[in-house]
Amino acid sequence: MSSSIAMLALAAATQIPLPTPLPKDFVFGLPLVEKVLTTVSEPRLPVAEQAEKVVRIVMIPAFPGMRAVVSRFTLRADGLEVVTKTLVDWRPGPGKVVVLPTTRLPTSRWSEIDDALAPGLWLFQPGPFPDPRVMDGAIWFVEGSGPRGHVAVIQHSPGDSPFRKLCRKLMWASGVDFTEWEFVSWFAAR
Repeated sequence: MSSSIAMLALAAATQIPLPTPLPKDFVFGLPLVEKVLTTVSEPRLPVAEQAEKVVRIVMIPAFPGMRAVVSRFTLRADGLEVVTKTLVDWRPGPGKVVVLPTTRLPTSRWSEIDDALAPGLWLFQPGPFPDPRVMDGAIWFVEGSGPRGHVAVIQHSPGDSPFRKLCRKLMWASGVDFTEWEFVSWFAAR
């Protein structure tokens, strides 16, 4: 009899409380990407074909205490212009925006990115979003605009793929000084 009481006490002590329901204004996926882009005052990329080549990456972590990163890369005659903005504490309030200084990189850096664009963006066949196998992963969004028109891909913590390799190149070129924890959480071995 005492062993069954002890087992009941142990079972009661190890029960996990029910999670709190999501707020009614909770957004995920593309609506969250659009909310972040609006909050950091990012312009829309042109949908029509244009001569100027622009690529933007948006990385939104699973937890609002971590910073979201938005980087826009524009190929100009004098090199690659990189505009990077971060957003912290983006839920439940509007968050705090930090705009990093605009940087210019040599055109050769665009070549590194451009080599990854065709397989990672233009030709990439994304899996389902959200990925049913991922419980609390980050949102990865990349869009490009240029002579080929406009294309966008959204993924939920993607595994090894050309898209993930493109994202890694873009994040390295963004100018963000990532903490080891941030980088490992986004690019951990899968």
